[in-house]
Amino acid sequence: MEQDLEAASQPGCANCGHMIIEHGHPTPLCTECRTKFIKFPIPWPIRIFAGLVLVILIFAMANLPRNLSTAIHYERGKEAIEHSKYATARKELSSVIKNFPQFNDAKEYMVIASFRNQDIPTFFSLLQELEGKQVEDLSLYSEIKQMANHAPEYFPSDSLMAIAEKYHSLDSIPVAVYREYIPTHIAEVFPSWQYASMLFDQKNFSACDSVLTEVLEQDHDYTPALMIKSTLKRELNQLDSSHYYCDRLLSLNNESFYGTASKARTFLKQKKDKEGMDWALRNFELRKNDPYSIATLALAYHFNNRVPDRDKIMATANKDSVQMTYMSYVNDVISGKEKFR
Repeated sequence: MEQDLEAASQPGCANCGHMIIEHGHPTPLCTECRTKFIKFPIPWPIRIFAGLVLVILIFAMANLPRNLSTAIHYERGKEAIEHSKYATARKELSSVIKNFPQFNDAKEYMVIASFRNQDIPTFFSLLQELEGKQVEDLSLYSEIKQMANHAPEYFPSDSLMAIAEKYHSLDSIPVAVYREYIPTHIAEVFPSWQYASMLFDQKNFSACDSVLTEVLEQDHDYTPALMIKSTLKRELNQLDSSHYYCDRLLSLNNESFYGTASKARTFLKQKKDKEGMDWALRNFELRKNDPYSIATLALAYHFNNRVPDRDKIMATANKDSVQMTYMSYVNDVISGKEKFR
């Protein structure tokens, strides 16, 4: 009697009610039903959905290395901006913008890097691309706006261009014309810098120095004026002053190409040849193909008695017509025709 009650209390197959079930499973099923459910066909909508999820997952995984790499370059670019390493920032952010041309945050930082690297055409091009776009970082927006306000100083005004057309180029305008033009256009910085540059080429260093001082009174950070000042002071043998203007350039851009090159040459003129070598190498790493950089390194090799290195780099440079122009000065220093120190 007890055995009959125990058998009656045991449930049958949950699907068909068959009394013989497969034991050892949470759900009581007979062998036939369990096999049927295992082979139960997956509905097509579920299959399609699963397929779409798989495609999306594969696409995401395929693009993960690229997205991750871009994110790393972007963070490196931002960090370089924070440390005033604008050559590095340009390199990192260029990679980001190449992969994601619509990434405006990267372009905003690239605007700053372009201005500090004196790549003014890129600076204006990026400003045009960002026109009408909102810059959420207020400090970044303020810095970009300040640079945009100073940018016209790097180009001739329409009135100066009208004079240049008469003489066919800015460099062809006589010095006397610049002397007459500047007092009546005191708000313009570019004409004074152009005038100072012409005075420097004429080796009228004293007059050039005075004009550049006036330029820097108008714009304390006017990079082209600081560049000429660093070289001018070296020509005047005012070497501490030359370093001062090199350091001014480097305070604006820790990777200033001209600042590092000029500082290397000033150290060499002071006969501090090891320091000159160090700065020349630092400069060379920034722009390995630039003729001024190569000429600076050749000078450093010369004064550090690394003659084979000097001759090798000069032999390579002399195969290029542009580099030969800069190397002619190095040749004159080596031959004694030009007194460097």
